[in-house]
Amino acid sequence: MLIERKIDTYIAYEFSKNYGHKKYLIPENFNNISKNKELINKFLNDINLEISHQYKNSNKMGIHYLEKYDYIPLWVLIRILSLKIEINK
Repeated sequence: MLIERKIDTYIAYEFSKNYGHKKYLIPENFNNISKNKELINKFLNDINLEISHQYKNSNKMGIHYLEKYDYIPLWVLIRILSLKIEINK
């Protein structure tokens, strides 16, 4: 699981470095052909629900980015989600 977490974090970091920290939240940045729209919307909705959940549960790292920047960078979100998955095992 540690290797997977490092790979996920690296991919998210590189994506953010190349495309910006908020680009994963913008539907137009995905392959928006009609068959993907429902999947994209569900994905973004799930992410936004998780971000809300992090705020409500007082996740200090999530709250810091939400209050300072009004979003959680992808590389931080990946770390938060990885921790959540490990805790729920």
